[in-house]
Amino acid sequence: MERLNEIKDILYNSLLRNDGIDEILKLTYKYLNNSITICNSSYSVIATYPKHSSTELITNKDGTLYLPLDNLKTMQEEKLTDKIFHAKNSFFFKSKYLDYHMVFCPIRINNSVVGYICVRNTVRNLFDLDLKIVDVLSGILSLEMQKCNFYYGTCEAQFEYLLIDLIEKPIDNAEYSKELFNQLGRPLYSNLWFLIISSTNKDVLNSSKINYLKNQLQIIFPTDLIAYYNQHLTILISKNSNNPFSELEEYKFKNFLKFNCFTVSLSYCFTNISQLREYYLQAYKLLSSSSIIKAAKKEDRTIIYYENKVTDALLSYCTDKKFLFASIHPDILFLIEHDKKSKSELFLTLSTYLKQNRNAMKASKELHIHKSTFFYRLNKIEELLNLSLENYERLYNYELSLHIIDYLNM
Repeated sequence: MERLNEIKDILYNSLLRNDGIDEILKLTYKYLNNSITICNSSYSVIATYPKHSSTELITNKDGTLYLPLDNLKTMQEEKLTDKIFHAKNSFFFKSKYLDYHMVFCPIRINNSVVGYICVRNTVRNLFDLDLKIVDVLSGILSLEMQKCNFYYGTCEAQFEYLLIDLIEKPIDNAEYSKELFNQLGRPLYSNLWFLIISSTNKDVLNSSKINYLKNQLQIIFPTDLIAYYNQHLTILISKNSNNPFSELEEYKFKNFLKFNCFTVSLSYCFTNISQLREYYLQAYKLLSSSSIIKAAKKEDRTIIYYENKVTDALLSYCTDKKFLFASIHPDILFLIEHDKKSKSELFLTLSTYLKQNRNAMKASKELHIHKSTFFYRLNKIEELLNLSLENYERLYNYELSLHIIDYLNM
């Protein structure tokens, strides 16, 4: 007990000094004299000491260390994962596949397992006192992780942590990442989408309600990955179909959005997990554009589809509004000025014609004018602008100009 209290004091003082996990492991190693590895609940390696003692059991992916897939298969086969997640304290373990005797111990925060400790007999045999030392280390690491906001807070934390890891870091081996999800029991299917949820009430997505909302979303999307990231609820949808929602999912989800006054963006469908971050940014950028959000509210839409807002999303990357204004086609600016002077509605006529997919009948109906009046105006526009309605590129530039005008809120 005297020895154990001494170790507690040393590790606790290191915690108070903000030495960090690496230093805590270094101090613990003096007493264990065996290799120590700390993993989070998605099996990426947080820290190891000595640094090069576990190279044969760790895979390096773009600077992030993971357990190799073979190790995960072994852990599942021997039900080691279940033992870790249900254990109250540290325990001895001998794998039939590895030569090492080991000690494992869960790291818990609020009764949820956020990671675990593995000690291997790389230098000396393991004893009962080692179990008690590892228990002390587990408690110290729990405090350190809470202090560093490491914990994400639900039973789905392992998937959440892994998803965030993949968003933030480049993926050089898509098959490895897919197989990692398979090993964790959450396979990724052929078609993927990102959903990002936003609220005008910032307090809603910065409160204790987050866990409740995530649980509600997990009921709606039971096989998909849900994370609270970048102050938004983020969902990676995975389907074998070409539709991101089943009919029932869409019904439940829209009711969820309306009930909570949320707006959500949906990326393009993608199939290559290596491009995961790019498609995340697609959906994220939609919610970053005030003009897109305003348009969605005006149209009473709760789901903003990237495929419907590609141009506005691209415009949002340009922060130079003067440059954007200069990109409006001069014919459009000419028509606006012409209407001011002559009190005509040629700009409105042209913009309505373009927005109605260049359908004259629909445009005249939208403008509440007779079709002969509409064609008179259209002929006047062609004459003033020296325009041929067969000139696709010019009409496209006009349409782009309308997007810019809407984006600049002119």
